[in-house]
Amino acid sequence: MAHSKRAIAILAVCQELTRTEANVLKTDLESAGQAGTASGGKTSRRVRIGFLLGAIGPAAGLQIVTILMLRFLTDSLAMTAATAGLLLAIVKIYDGLIDPAIGVASDRTSGKWGRRRPWMLGGAVILPVSVAALFSVPMFASSYPVAIVLVLLLIHGTAYSMFVVPYTAIGSEVCDDYHERSVLMSYRVYGGALGLLVAATGAPWLLALWGPTAEGHAMMGVTIGVIIAVVGLAAAMILPASGAPAAQRTVLSARKRLALAWQNRPFRLILLSHVSFQIAVAATVSSTAFFSRHVLLLSDLWLGSFYGLKVVGNIISMPMWLWIAKRFDKRNAYIAALAAYGLFNLSWLFATPEDWIGLVLIRMFIIGVAMGGVILLGYSVVTDIMRYDNVQTGLRREGAFAGAISLIDKISAAVGVALIGYFLTASGYVSSASGHGSRQSAEALTAIYIAFAAVPGIASLISMATIFGYSLKERDLRGEQSGPA
Repeated sequence: MAHSKRAIAILAVCQELTRTEANVLKTDLESAGQAGTASGGKTSRRVRIGFLLGAIGPAAGLQIVTILMLRFLTDSLAMTAATAGLLLAIVKIYDGLIDPAIGVASDRTSGKWGRRRPWMLGGAVILPVSVAALFSVPMFASSYPVAIVLVLLLIHGTAYSMFVVPYTAIGSEVCDDYHERSVLMSYRVYGGALGLLVAATGAPWLLALWGPTAEGHAMMGVTIGVIIAVVGLAAAMILPASGAPAAQRTVLSARKRLALAWQNRPFRLILLSHVSFQIAVAATVSSTAFFSRHVLLLSDLWLGSFYGLKVVGNIISMPMWLWIAKRFDKRNAYIAALAAYGLFNLSWLFATPEDWIGLVLIRMFIIGVAMGGVILLGYSVVTDIMRYDNVQTGLRREGAFAGAISLIDKISAAVGVALIGYFLTASGYVSSASGHGSRQSAEALTAIYIAFAAVPGIASLISMATIFGYSLKERDLRGEQSGPA
């Protein structure tokens, strides 16, 4: 009864926040106007607000599953780590396979709602429902939990792609300026950081408050789902409906579009870099909850605090990375961010439960700073590549590029999460249905160290080495845009 009252109170607060946010956004949008790009090549306030809000929901929806789902399945549903990791890997590969199709479909969509908005609206509705359902499985699925989790994960992944692929394509459509694209991407990083704060800090704090029980997880899922729905729907309506005009459209098959995209050398290099880095991210994010609980012997309250510090590092580092990118070029700034991220992740190999908590927090903050640079510059170079493709070919294939990048990211992430499940099971990790976890052997703890420190550290440094071959400059992006393909 007490839990129900708390849930009702939280939903009431969310409803009030929604009204307040709507009033603020209405005022901002009235002053911003309808144009995607303001004078002087700068994007309008409307676009920047839309980009910030558009990153919050998907980031929260993705990260809550990435960070907590593997541990939820092993410690609350008593699945083996290998089975849980395999489920997550299968779904990530499925997500990646549908991304190019969604990208091409959004490129070809027409109507009064534009090319991107219908897809984003659909994703904004389905994603929060799937999040709430996933963390409520113990409440309604006593039979066939593996099959039910798999179906819900597939729905979750589809909804995420429906929103993110067209959202990513809009970034290239609304901005032609080389440095302004970095500024616009910084709003995406800010939004992603806020989404991470909602999922990675808010969700563990709620579990610390309500307990990691079946009911506690279900209430947490509903609460996070409400937030995802509010910001997702707002972003879908705020961002420009169509982006670039749809005149002189040349219809190309999905295979032809992707084949032409592969001929773009900067695109190939970024894909290779993304393979390594997404393995790094999947490994560290999937294992953070295990590392905090079993290695550092800390509660979920500290787990949420760790991610809160990462978010702070993300946000306050944006001006620094923008200045570095403008002063020393995006490529060099990207390399520096990847190097810092890889080296500080490797430093976790030396962590112990006796470490001063301040040292743990400093590590988390610095990794957050480095991650902010990697995300900002990674998004920025991808939009540059889309622009470069348009200059070189005269075609508009932003959706195909966004879908292909997302495909590689998710397949790579699938490899990362499958490795985590394999390491844990092979090491003898003991599953549980209590929600609190079981005492683990020395071999299992070693596997957690490998997953959380060694794999992400080494993979990030490999990603950094790949970027040395990237040479796209501002002068390569000059030219008049042609009509969309």
